[in-house]
Amino acid sequence: GTFLRMASTGKYVKTDADSSITVPCIGMAMNNASADSSLKVLFDGFFRLDSWNWTIGQFLYISTTTGIITATAPSGSLDQVQIIGNAITADIIRFKPDLTIYEY
Repeated sequence: GTFLRMASTGKYVKTDADSSITVPCIGMAMNNASADSSLKVLFDGFFRLDSWNWTIGQFLYISTTTGIITATAPSGSLDQVQIIGNAITADIIRFKPDLTIYEY
């Protein structure tokens, strides 16, 4: 459940809303890959994580905490606001990143 962007090296790295160079989120890690394994990335679809407790229907955003999402849009100076999907149930999200990004 880590949220990713593509770095200039072509590798997927964790995204965050602190800067225009750490967005956009384009994928979500489906596994914990080590240095010698393959990363499985979700680009569009549904994902369940039992530890989540979202409010059904709420929009979800990239957080200012690296690799995490939040239900509260970032609002700090120069923060990047990107909707990455919405909550379908308390523990299932529809991951569909909107590539429209606003700077706060």
